Amino acid sequence: MLKEISLLFIIYSFSIFYNNYISKIILYFIPYNIYNNLIISLIILIQIDNYVLYMDYKNKEINLIRDINMENFNIIINNLKKISYENKITKMNKIIRMNKINKSCNNLEDLR
Repeated sequence: MLKEISLLFIIYSFSIFYNNYISKIILYFIPYNIYNNLIISLIILIQIDNYVLYMDYKNKEINLIRDINMENFNIIINNLKKISYENKITKMNKIIRMNKINKSCNNLEDLR
């Protein structure tokens, strides 16, 4: 919130400075009609540039989401494989331990 307020304050102070000093100097050398045409042309160019940037960002965002989804999907698959493998190992260890217990109940060192 503080950043936004400070940014607005900077923009507002710059606009006051521009309107009080710089625009008077510019209008002294350039006629008012030409100045208005330049400002309007500049605003149109900025809007076109903003639209182009938005479209580029939108396309990159979609591609990024696809890449992230595929990457996450691969990570999930690998983790599931590891979990499945670990579960198989634990089941095998349990079976082996059960077999050892069933074979010899007297030998406690085989249970480790």
